[in-house]
Amino acid sequence: MRNKIPVPDLRVEYETPNGEMGRVDLELVTEHYRGRHLADKVRAGFSLYAARSEAGHLRRVLDEQSLVAEIMSL
Repeated sequence: MRNKIPVPDLRVEYETPNGEMGRVDLELVTEHYRGRHLADKVRAGFSLYAARSEAGHLRRVLDEQSLVAEIMSL
């Protein structure tokens, strides 16, 4: 990422049951992402998500839809 600051699509900040603060940076990945762009997001530490219909077009995309469903239900 030459001279670029990675910004996630969504940052979720939360408090754990023991009172500590945490955060998750989420990136919705589409079929338009290519290797280098996707690698940049992975290096930035983002949690990557894709629609099931697009997941076949992507390498290295994390499938954690239960977390997304839990977040969207808040």
